[in-house]
This record gives sequence, C-alpha cells and structure tokens, in this order.
Amino acid sequence: VVANGASLKSNQIWTLHLDGGSVSLSSPHKRFLSTTQKGVLSADQEEIGANEKFELQQEENGQFAFKSTHGYFFGGQDDQLSCFNKKKDADHLWIIHLAMHPHISLKNAQRKTYARLAEDELRLKAEVPFGLESAILLDFDKESGKYCLQASNSKFLANDGTLVEDKSPATQFIIEFHDGTVAFRDADKKYLAGVGPDATLKTRRSKVDKDEKFFLEDSKPQVSLVSCSKGKRVSCAVRGQEMSASIMSDDDLSGSEIFQFEINPDNNRVALRTSKKTYISAATATLLANADKPDESCFFDVEWHGSYITLKTVHGGLVSTKPNGTLASNADVNADMDVTHFVLTIVNRPVIVLRGCFGFISRKTGASNVLEGNRSIYEPFTLEPCGNGSYYLLGASGKSWAMEDTKNTFSVSGVDKVPFHIELCRPSKLLLKAKNGKYLKGETNGTLSASGEALDKNTLWEY
Repeated sequence: VVANGASLKSNQIWTLHLDGGSVSLSSPHKRFLSTTQKGVLSADQEEIGANEKFELQQEENGQFAFKSTHGYFFGGQDDQLSCFNKKKDADHLWIIHLAMHPHISLKNAQRKTYARLAEDELRLKAEVPFGLESAILLDFDKESGKYCLQASNSKFLANDGTLVEDKSPATQFIIEFHDGTVAFRDADKKYLAGVGPDATLKTRRSKVDKDEKFFLEDSKPQVSLVSCSKGKRVSCAVRGQEMSASIMSDDDLSGSEIFQFEINPDNNRVALRTSKKTYISAATATLLANADKPDESCFFDVEWHGSYITLKTVHGGLVSTKPNGTLASNADVNADMDVTHFVLTIVNRPVIVLRGCFGFISRKTGASNVLEGNRSIYEPFTLEPCGNGSYYLLGASGKSWAMEDTKNTFSVSGVDKVPFHIELCRPSKLLLKAKNGKYLKGETNGTLSASGEALDKNTLWEY
C-alpha cells in the first residue's frame, strides 16, 4: 500500500464501508486494508475482522484520521505507509475525495424531496429530480478538501442560501458521513438544511438531525425526443394517456416532454420514465405512459444513426409517428424512415464531466490547452445542443474542442465549433463520435484521440 500516484487510476479508488462506529476500506480488488498490531499494512484480506476496522476521526478543517483498533493512526509518506503512530500529525491526516461522478441529485433524508433550482435558489421541493433545474454538480477543491454545490445556472450555493457567481469561503462545505448519508458543514460549523416555507437550502443549526442529512444519488440522464416526420416534441401531458408528437420543438421545454433514460445493465435495453412517475409501454398498438413499474413491454432497443435514433419494441416493431402525431408501436422495419426516426437531446447536462477508465478528461497541467483523459480532477465543459442530435463541447473560455487532423488528438482551442454525436449506450456511460466517424478513445498515458472503432472500455465515458 503506497500513496505516490500522480494521476487518478482505478487502483486508487477505495470503498468506505460503515459499520456502526467503525469503518473499513476495500480496494478495487475487493480486498480490505489491514494492519497488524505492529502497524504493518496489507490489502489482501477477504473479510472484515479487528485488523480491518478503523475509527474515522474528522478534524475541524475537514481532514480525516484513521485510527486502528490497536490505537495507532494510519499514514506516512509515498511508499512509507504504516499504522504505528500514536500522534495525529500532518502525515496521518487524509482528505477524502469522493470517487463518485460529480453530477448528482441531492435528496433530503427528512423531506424525501430533491434540491431544485427555482427563483435563483436551491429548494427542496421536487418529488422527482426531473429536468435541467434538478442538475447539481458536486465541485471538489483539492487543496482544501471542501466541496461546493453548483446549480444548473452555473452559480454556487452560499451558506446564506444565495446563489453566487464565484467560489468563496461562503460556498465551501465540509462533508461529514452519517450512517449512509452526508451532511454539509460551513465555516461557522452550521449545517445545510431546507429552511422556511420554500425549503430553501441554507445553513441554520450547529447540530445534525434528519433535516441536515442528505443522500447523494447519481444524476440519471434525461432526454427530449423530436419526431423527424412531424418536427414536434414527444409529450405526455396526462398520466396514462397516449404518447404523441404534439409540441412545437422551439417552444420552452416542460416536464411533460422530458423522459428519464434508464438503461437495463443486463441487456442494455432502455426504459423511458415520465415526470408523472410512469413508464412508456408498448403493450398495445399505441404507446401509453401507463406503467407504474417497467415490465418487458416498457423496454426498447435504441439504435443510433448519427443525428437520429430508432426505437424497437420487444415485439420487433419500430416506434413510429402517425399523421395525427400519435406514437404507434408496431411499424415495420421497412417503413418510411422519417416516421420511425427521432432526434434525441440530453436536457439535464448543461455542463458535462467525462470520466473514463483512466481518469477524468481535463486540460493538461500548465498553460496547455491539450486534453488528457487520466486527470484526477475533472474539468466541466459546456454541452451545447446543435438541434440536430449533435453537440458542441466548449471550455470555460468559450472555445470549442478542436481535433488535430493528423493525429486526431484534441485541445480546447477551436474558434469554429466542431459537432460531436453522443450515444447513450450503457448505464451512466456514453460514446462520443467525432467528425471522422471514430469514437473518442483514452489511453493509459492520458492521450485522447478520435480513433476508436467500437464500444470498449477505452471508448466508454461516464457522464
């Protein structure tokens, strides 16, 4: 066990197991960190015993110490780690960087509701985290070990409940762990909670109760669908009604036109959940939003064709748009292409963070604009839909991702925007197709190139 990694790799991600007053750490190889009475460390134990249990002690600055059952602290430097120190000095304090993807939904343990942007505040008012307004980015500061909560309007939550443009001590929170939940503590040792009739997120009390506890959930992708034959968005205005393409595509997007894109990890078929908490079913000749739980008829095979998709039902028919806008479930595969084609747009990723098997995509350290795919700290990129099923990726400077023609590598230096196609093909993971028709591919050394021929671990990106 060493601590000398310069960039994030899979073998540096540990799982924290909470058990009453103790914690245990398991490696990516599903073996537990263990210490002998003399402080000798290993990571080869398959089960948790006394040597694999630690007391997690949090300091006022948010750092943590791990104290073994033998009374010693875990720490050291580089490849000189041990668990044989009675004092909690700087070499035995740790910053916990959550390895989960930073796009989250924030659910309050007491109210059972989610944080949502409304009137320039984050409010715990959403029963389901639907739409752009429910998208939250958990922003980690490596130097301080603290976190910021960034709303979908790119502003940061301050401890007084306001949303501000820039980070400051007022927007930084220490995360505490409480029995499977987390609490956010500010510099005044007060905790975030929903306050007042609007349940506005702000700090209030200096103790943690259920109001101050939150669940960090993965933010599931949500999409809109536009019928190519009608040029209108698919909508479900009333629970249980027929699905239809009836909303002008340039109208403001409402909850009835947003669908949660849920991929079954066993077969990669897709269920579409509405904001009314129902699933779209192809059990009849017409698509209905009437299933409380997804059964076989609710799953579709999604085929990606560049700017558009097709949806194939469990019966083998294609979803199509009738002349009156109603969606049918049994079109022949040889039907007119326009009626079976839909443009899919991701609606709850105003900015996107991409993580591959070797780390996050971010610019190379220093003044370089070259993109690498093995960084330990992410960089958010603006995801700008083009309106035809493709997207632009923009850096903080407003410049586009640009592809170097000879090597097909990437930098954030483009004056002219370059479109990419996105394929949502695995739970929380996507493929990114460049203008040369190849997929974005990452290498161990951080190199990014448009050279991937097919889906594999190097071309899949968690988003």
